[in-house]
Amino acid sequence: MTGLHSKNRKALNFFTRHFPGYGMIATPPRSKSSENHVVDKLLHTSNILLSGSGVSNRLTRDYFEHFKGLRYRVKYAMPDYQNLSIYDNATSRTMTAQYYEDKNGTVMPRIDYGILTILSNPLNERRSDSWHLIQK
Repeated sequence: MTGLHSKNRKALNFFTRHFPGYGMIATPPRSKSSENHVVDKLLHTSNILLSGSGVSNRLTRDYFEHFKGLRYRVKYAMPDYQNLSIYDNATSRTMTAQYYEDKNGTVMPRIDYGILTILSNPLNERRSDSWHLIQK
């Protein structure tokens, strides 16, 4: 596994190690692209791990970002998903990554932020034995 998929697998391993009380991942989740429209049906029948903000993940953009009570949201300007930041609805604080240019002229993150939200799937309140990792 390389690139994005490898990053998602590392995050999943971190989650499993640091949140053992959720005991959720007895079997590895099946990975699906958010661009595959079969995943919309999975929202009603499975446990879901969403990877990526609404910028890169269609399910995050079309469903998750519209759930009530979310504390954090990824904000961006259109066109082309510019000026990405994380907005804290409780404090009205905005967190924005900071970048620098290395000696080769490559833009690198100096400070980056991420969100981990754990909630029951409002579209499937029942517990399910199946898990799906939905990513870009």
